[in-house]
Amino acid sequence: MMSAVLRLDTHPSNPGAPDAAGAPKDKASCSSLADPPPGPFVRHPACKLGLLNARSVRNKAGLIGESVVDNCLHILACTETWLRDGDEPIIDDLCPPGFEFHGMHRPNEKGTRGGGIGFVLKTGLMAKTVVHKYKTFEAMSLITSGNNSMPITVLYRPPPSVENGLSTNAF
Repeated sequence: MMSAVLRLDTHPSNPGAPDAAGAPKDKASCSSLADPPPGPFVRHPACKLGLLNARSVRNKAGLIGESVVDNCLHILACTETWLRDGDEPIIDDLCPPGFEFHGMHRPNEKGTRGGGIGFVLKTGLMAKTVVHKYKTFEAMSLITSGNNSMPITVLYRPPPSVENGLSTNAF
């Protein structure tokens, strides 16, 4: 299995270490994209990204949502969400207040469990999603707009198996 964020056209500033006592940063210190980061040479606000191969968000949606907040993320790319149609309550748990989910479930006709990719995205970020159709892997792009436009692509290639008919030769 493989997970990757393929492209990122911005250079976020380093958020720095915890405070001098080693305590984690206060959640209120998480900057929004509207707040410019400190420093005279920074031209674009920092956008904090994360990538998670969840191997099912179904049984840990709340913990993932807490992690988004704890790490002051603006965008979390997820692979292996294992979400299906009708999983809105799980998506509600996955997204902390002020966040929304943009995702693509694995089609039921593939006949296997698992799969699915998506983004947990801070509300207010202007973005559009583009779903890419491939036989051997799942891919979806999130394209933010505005002064800090950046395309981000998450891709998941299921491991080869008899059930999915994939081989190591196909990508």
